[in-house]
Amino acid sequence: MSLSPDSERLIKQWLSNLRSLASSSLLDDPRYYLYRPQSLIASSKPQELLLGTGEQVLSNIFDAFHAVRHEILFVTCFWAHSASQIAFASALKALSTRAEASGRRIRVRIGFSSSSLWQKLTQTSSLSGKNYPPSTWPGTLGLPAPTELQGLDLSVCSIFVWPLSVMHSKFVICDRERLFLPSCNVSWEDWFEGCIELRGDVVAQGVLFWENFWGRDETLPQLESNTRPEVENGASSQSAFLELAAPEKLFQTSLSRLGMIPTILLPSPHHRNPCFRPFPFFKNAPPPPPTPLNTFLLTIFSHAKQSIYIQSPNITSQPVLDAILSAIERGVNIQIVSNRRMQVIEQLLTAGRLTEWALRDLHLKYTDSLNRFLDDSSGGRDLEAGHPREHGSLRISYYQPPASGSGTGSSVLVPAVKSHLKLTIVDKEIVVLGSGNMDRASWYTSQELGLAFFSRDLAAEVMRGVKEGLEGCLESGLVPH
Repeated sequence: MSLSPDSERLIKQWLSNLRSLASSSLLDDPRYYLYRPQSLIASSKPQELLLGTGEQVLSNIFDAFHAVRHEILFVTCFWAHSASQIAFASALKALSTRAEASGRRIRVRIGFSSSSLWQKLTQTSSLSGKNYPPSTWPGTLGLPAPTELQGLDLSVCSIFVWPLSVMHSKFVICDRERLFLPSCNVSWEDWFEGCIELRGDVVAQGVLFWENFWGRDETLPQLESNTRPEVENGASSQSAFLELAAPEKLFQTSLSRLGMIPTILLPSPHHRNPCFRPFPFFKNAPPPPPTPLNTFLLTIFSHAKQSIYIQSPNITSQPVLDAILSAIERGVNIQIVSNRRMQVIEQLLTAGRLTEWALRDLHLKYTDSLNRFLDDSSGGRDLEAGHPREHGSLRISYYQPPASGSGTGSSVLVPAVKSHLKLTIVDKEIVVLGSGNMDRASWYTSQELGLAFFSRDLAAEVMRGVKEGLEGCLESGLVPH
């Protein structure tokens, strides 16, 4: 497990940027890493990559609960009545039954941020959040009654800070050994989603993030030495989970052969002040909060040499758009996959524009830049005197569900309505996955959690899966010649 010289320089620059901006983050929560950002650097052993709808991805995670012996830490953003919620309830009942049969009690902690507009309007803005008493579990949350969960030590908490600070991070930690990083919520949307499962010391980093935010009001107990589930209970526990097997047509590939990979946990604390300026918000946009995630993305964009691939539900963050244009003018090729008319009201409220408007503006600027480059080249300007030798390309595609039966992609995955995967790949080596979008909310107000991986092999595997899943689902938006 080693880093290339370029990656080592990039990480040093990222750490330097974080330290120089630390005074701007003194009120961040969590901020346990503020004066030792190098503590976020870890390693991971990827286990599996999943691509499919949210229901498919979460059902696969729930199926993994049959191996849990001690603890589940489950965090999502949106919690709504859905097939995923029903599957979660069934998984908890089965887990409780197995725990009682083995004479143990399994600790389960559930955190979420949003379930309805009314919940956000009436909930406290305290970072201790709202704890849901057991009597509310069935009616309010769609969970089993406490009498059906006697084998679990379960608590549920929601945290939302008025007016716009949603806790958007999504992760699941099982027995402090396995970390799942899905892009989806517990909700009904049939969106194109992804999830990566990890082992290694990055899992401890995830637990530390949970402790410093979601678990701030309790102390995590020590766990027994983790061993595999008892053989004698294997058959009964597996049968209890058969109904939770992931729906068909889930893209699933093993990553365990890749070994250990240098990995960085990238928290992005929420910010209550949205830093709005007179409409339109994106004109003369202020710098984004210097969170580890924001700062890392801007650093890898500025260091990119060949290519940047971005797949994001929405792209409205002006610092991202500016960084993309700057990279193009250095000769970097850009590919963007996003959506038209996704979360329209939310985007207008938080960003003052839609993704397709922002990308149209980016394309116009790209065209102007390309024309200037061509004029300079044809005019015989001295390229050695500071003009770039090459000009990067820009390819923009919008996700659209394929027509029934068309495209090989639709034979692999159940056609999703929109793309909700959050993925960045730079120079076919650096991969960033997590909850963070390239929109204004994720960059300025929402709490996010991402992971950065340094591995060409992982980048190739992720792109292989994404290409297969998106085949027949992309509409060319703006593809300049």
